[in-house]
Amino acid sequence: MYEDLATALPMKSHYSVVMGDFKAKVGIQTGIESSIGPHGYGKKNHRGQMLVNFLESQGLFLMNSFYKKRPQRKWTWRSLDGKSRNEIDFHMTDCKCIFEDVSVVNRFNTASNHRLVRGSLNIDLKLERGRMMRSTLRPTLFQTNAGGETFQLQLKKQFDALAPTLNIDEDFENVVNILKEKGNMFCRMRHRGTKFELSEKTLEVMKARREDANATPSELRARTKKIRRLIRKALRRANTKAIYQAIGQNRRSKVFKVKSVSNYLGRSHMTKLRTHDGKIVTSMSEML
Repeated sequence: MYEDLATALPMKSHYSVVMGDFKAKVGIQTGIESSIGPHGYGKKNHRGQMLVNFLESQGLFLMNSFYKKRPQRKWTWRSLDGKSRNEIDFHMTDCKCIFEDVSVVNRFNTASNHRLVRGSLNIDLKLERGRMMRSTLRPTLFQTNAGGETFQLQLKKQFDALAPTLNIDEDFENVVNILKEKGNMFCRMRHRGTKFELSEKTLEVMKARREDANATPSELRARTKKIRRLIRKALRRANTKAIYQAIGQNRRSKVFKVKSVSNYLGRSHMTKLRTHDGKIVTSMSEML
């Protein structure tokens, strides 16, 4: 099942929502699992840990665990004798902001030992349409004048060498890939924000934290603290590096921008003055 989902999820889509019976008890959140919210139910089992590992690897969120409900509104499956109740039916997505609520519907006869799980979504179509139409490649005037002819020539060469296939989807994908490749070559995107890479040691600790399902709570807490400490160090190193680069390149960023005397006087310079007899003077010597 997880192999099929891992194959389907990379397919291009605006949002990904996965729903169904996973026969896994995820339980409550432990440690730094970003895919699990603070409002879980029950105790995690081995299949639950497998599901959590899958969510972490695919960047998905278990939406059932992000909304606080009474225990009787959390369980989704009941055994035939009525003694066991577990939460094994889930809603998952790669974008938490589109969900407003996930809850069990009590008064609904499904003729099954599973209860209906309802997810409420709110998608601003106007806003999302604007985001989809927004271009990520915006060439400057210099790039347009300098590389326009070369860009067209490169595209022509690529399209002439492109062999058609019997699959229209594959042909379309090939055209899109060529446009993206050449577009990124001539109009490089400007990335914002500070990027930093985690060290091998940090990645190893995070991997051990995810894969060790038999770790005790004290061991999990110790690893969690260690991961947070290593991430803080990596972020601090990245910020320090960015500061030194900004100083070396003489960038007037918000952090290092110093108000020069000329700018300060230019903004506060007095242009005219009314004297005691009502006369307006504009000469600097008269105003002084």
